[in-house]
Amino acid sequence: MIKNLSAGFLVLGVLALILIGGHIPAGDLSRLFPLFLFVILMSSFLPDRLFLSEASLMSMAAVKSTGENEGIAEIGGVEKIGKIGKTTELEVLEDPGEPEAGFRPAAEGPSGGDVPAASDASVKKPPPALPEKEILAVSSFIPKEFLAILKKKSISELKLGDHIKQEMTIFFSDIRQFTELSENLTPEESFAFINSYFSRVVPEISKNGGFVDKYIGDAVLALFPQINGADMAVKAAISIQGKIREYNTHRAKCGYRPLAMGIGIHTGLLMVGVVGTRDRMQNTVISDAVNLASRVESLTKAFRVSLAISEETFKKLEDPGSYKYRFVAKVRVKGKVEPVSIFEIFDGINPSLLKHKIEANRYFEQGMIDYYQKHYADALTGFRKVLDIIPDDGASAFYMDNCLAKLKTLKTQG
Repeated sequence: MIKNLSAGFLVLGVLALILIGGHIPAGDLSRLFPLFLFVILMSSFLPDRLFLSEASLMSMAAVKSTGENEGIAEIGGVEKIGKIGKTTELEVLEDPGEPEAGFRPAAEGPSGGDVPAASDASVKKPPPALPEKEILAVSSFIPKEFLAILKKKSISELKLGDHIKQEMTIFFSDIRQFTELSENLTPEESFAFINSYFSRVVPEISKNGGFVDKYIGDAVLALFPQINGADMAVKAAISIQGKIREYNTHRAKCGYRPLAMGIGIHTGLLMVGVVGTRDRMQNTVISDAVNLASRVESLTKAFRVSLAISEETFKKLEDPGSYKYRFVAKVRVKGKVEPVSIFEIFDGINPSLLKHKIEANRYFEQGMIDYYQKHYADALTGFRKVLDIIPDDGASAFYMDNCLAKLKTLKTQG
């Protein structure tokens, strides 16, 4: 495109003079001087820019110029390019279609003015939103109750470090001798067995207002965040024991050995939140209350009982007398100064065993009183009576051995 038409006009004039001069005798060339002067004068008075192509207008509209004679003023849907020769209007369509390569519309800054368009590399794009199906799939890994505790509507709102401090009841369960049981199973059979077991345990936790925080092999760590979480956790544990009895009936028909499980429950203050790194986060609970719940569960193995609760949970029960229980120990847990009292709840055990425990409980209670008063001979008598009724009573066997050891020590010292 020829931008300077004055120079073009001069060139054309000179060419015309040459062509005309070829037909004029040499002596008459002086007659061309006025025409030559006219061409020079005309070319000097013509404007530098006479016409602008549509492409030129688009380029000028797209690029903010700092020149005195060029500028863009935005007026509704029309951009005016002013003071370029004479004013020209360029209409911007409501739907301009795909812009030409390299064309970027003017951007509006915070104060309403134009700002330079950022390059693609400098634009920080938000992370793509997960499809609804993926959100539903991920939600099965993160309990909705966990989101509710953190006051989040969606998993997309979770971020590293989110947490809340709250008193809850912690439920911890474990299968007895699972290692021995799994040694005879293939990996596929182990997964099938564990999932079959969880399908009976977890619904009872959910029905009673709890939710599973995590699975740890065959163990279940569940939380009951309600004010009456202690009662709800105990009721869930009792219900689970009934489901395991039904499961054992089914296993016996298939020729499998029965399952035994232990459940430990403790109530305390804990932190619920999101830990990990930005590319790998996980919901979790952090508290020594969780460790204590695990320790209470481990005591069920020592005393061969199915369900044990801490003193804190016992105190939180709305009506402890509505359960059948017995005090089984006062233990000093590692990291704790004060000893912790442990109670057995035996409402959920086999009905025939329940009958024997109720019958033997008065002897057990008297034995515990004598034991803590250091009347070891009297305590020994009480625990033996319990074992006469329930030969497999682990707590009575534990204290009977302790009484014998204490009596032996006293005899040696005396």
